[in-house]
Amino acid sequence: HPTLTAILVKVVLIVPILVLLAWLYAWVGWYYSVYIVTDQRIVEIRQRGLFNRRVSEWRLEMVQNVNYHVKGFQAVIFGFGDITVQTFSGDLVMPTIHKPTQIHSELVKIVHDAGGGSTPRALSSSIS
Repeated sequence: HPTLTAILVKVVLIVPILVLLAWLYAWVGWYYSVYIVTDQRIVEIRQRGLFNRRVSEWRLEMVQNVNYHVKGFQAVIFGFGDITVQTFSGDLVMPTIHKPTQIHSELVKIVHDAGGGSTPRALSSSIS
């Protein structure tokens, strides 16, 4: 059956190319997405594919919480995780960040210095 063989050859050639293109699309989005933290704000530049870029900003004094989540064996082994910055206007999720525990510590320090977040001292003084 030459037609069945020809179909199988086409599938074997086309499927890996489609998988590679899907992976390339996801990789471009991950590689070119950037998070910039200054002493006043967090800037997110999120790339989706080749022709779609979104830029968002959050003021540091509006940040309520900063959390991180390392999930799964590969994430633990390779040191990747997600960081979530909670603000009054919504959450900023930074997926697949390398060394999330270190980034989290630095980010908490920067947010605290900018007057954002909550500290035990601030909570205890408001209760008294």
